[in-house]
Amino acid sequence: MSIVGEKTFKGKTSELLINLNRLREANVLCDVTFKVDGQKISCHKAILAAYSKHFENKFTSGTQEYLGEEIELTGFTATTFLTILQFVYNQTITISNSNVLQIYEACEQMQINPVKDFCEEFINEELQVGNCLRFRFFALRYQNRTLTAKCENFILNNFQLVTNENEFKELSVDDAQGLLAMKKQQDPQPAELFFGIILDWVKYNPEKRAQFFERLLQMVDITNLPTKYLNDFTKRAEKWVMKTDVYVQTVVPELLNRLSNPTKNVKTEDNLKFMVVGDEDQKSKSVTVYNVKSKTWKNMKSTKYHRYGASTVKIKSRVYTAGGRKSKNVETFDLENIEDDWQLVLPMKQNRWRAASAVINDKMYTVGGWDEGTLATAEVYDPGLDKWELFASLITQRAHHALVSWQGCLYAFGGNSHGGGELNSLETYDPRNGKWKSLANMKEKRDGLCGVALNHSLYAIGAWFDESGGNGLSSVERYDLRMNKWTDSCNLKMSRSAACACVVDGKIYVVGRYNSRGEKKASKSVECFDPKGDEWLLETDMEAARVYATVVAL
Repeated sequence: MSIVGEKTFKGKTSELLINLNRLREANVLCDVTFKVDGQKISCHKAILAAYSKHFENKFTSGTQEYLGEEIELTGFTATTFLTILQFVYNQTITISNSNVLQIYEACEQMQINPVKDFCEEFINEELQVGNCLRFRFFALRYQNRTLTAKCENFILNNFQLVTNENEFKELSVDDAQGLLAMKKQQDPQPAELFFGIILDWVKYNPEKRAQFFERLLQMVDITNLPTKYLNDFTKRAEKWVMKTDVYVQTVVPELLNRLSNPTKNVKTEDNLKFMVVGDEDQKSKSVTVYNVKSKTWKNMKSTKYHRYGASTVKIKSRVYTAGGRKSKNVETFDLENIEDDWQLVLPMKQNRWRAASAVINDKMYTVGGWDEGTLATAEVYDPGLDKWELFASLITQRAHHALVSWQGCLYAFGGNSHGGGELNSLETYDPRNGKWKSLANMKEKRDGLCGVALNHSLYAIGAWFDESGGNGLSSVERYDLRMNKWTDSCNLKMSRSAACACVVDGKIYVVGRYNSRGEKKASKSVECFDPKGDEWLLETDMEAARVYATVVAL
């Protein structure tokens, strides 16, 4: 009989197996004895080998420790081993919340896959607010991508309840930030919700966690917090909060500014925009902003330098654009003072044309590009220090590629490699270990693609490829970050190469294009993709055609 938190799974049994189990329990005709957790357990080699590739290899390869009369097994308890043996002989196993992880671990070690599948099914059915984080970390540990995805979907769909649990509050800062970033990317939440979650996490152990308050609050746009919320927060602020730089330098000044300017509007979703910078025309320094709600364009202050094949990011309230043809110059624009000119900051260490940039923890990572040849080198810019530093070079030199960030890691894909032609490779960089790692290749080679990250997926959009006769591609591929697999996505309305893309309000916007290497006909058009509708739609036209521009969500 099954009870809450317990389920019995049955396979196909037989009279033969039933009789063999009777003999095993009576220790008759057994030819192997295991010592597990101090307890001796006898059974039949042939039966174990038939169910476990691990035991088959051990029994047939002459492994030294398997030649004696008694074989010691470690890594699990005798109770766990006997529970699994009951399935091997009787095709019946009872799995519960108290034993599921131990059984899975043992079956992973012994390579008994049917029982692992039962454990996974049990976890899927038993996912709850109080255990989903524990099951997710378990799935990550064993690289079970399917189970990880199901746990993460449950967490994201029950995010507020999950973050109220002590299990969330006991997470490390990296794990807490990772889940917050995942939720922010999947479904942007009100600023006060994230602020409250972060505050509760720090307050769980303020002596050790106050140092992380500013780091986590980088995920919250303070200007989106309601004035009453800010006012109430400052009135209730504890001593450890008032000692933090973010409280003194950001929260209090923002509130004072609001109180002294009562008519100042807090930013709303009605102001969702993206900025387009530069163009192939080297006379062009133009900058324009598109409002996705009002569907209107607004020209902004021009950059100081030509931005042809540059890369652009947003960090807090500032936009940074870097590089271009024979350029290593970098300049920044203050979104809170739009009448001010662009300002130069420290240049990169080398020229980078058709490089790509992304942001992690309020730092600008710029990789690859072209400088008298394709580059593998990479640099990172810290706006607080106005300083560029080199970091680990790409595995494959590449230019005209895509670079995105997701959950604290970089993903570089596509482009071209000098002498090596167009690329379909994907590699990822984790700042925590300072290394790049290769992942699954795209189906198509894509030079001049654009790419974004959205809902646990990377999108490789358009490009051109010489084997297609130099024509632009309208195809799109989607990479599942949890499954390490590329699949075809919905095609663009028209072929696009040398375009640029960003995500605003959960939708992908692709700006400009070339149609082919030969004809090189530029376009004014902008396409939009909503994953919920699974269709690309023509969104609008720009005032002028653009290629090799760069775009950033504001």
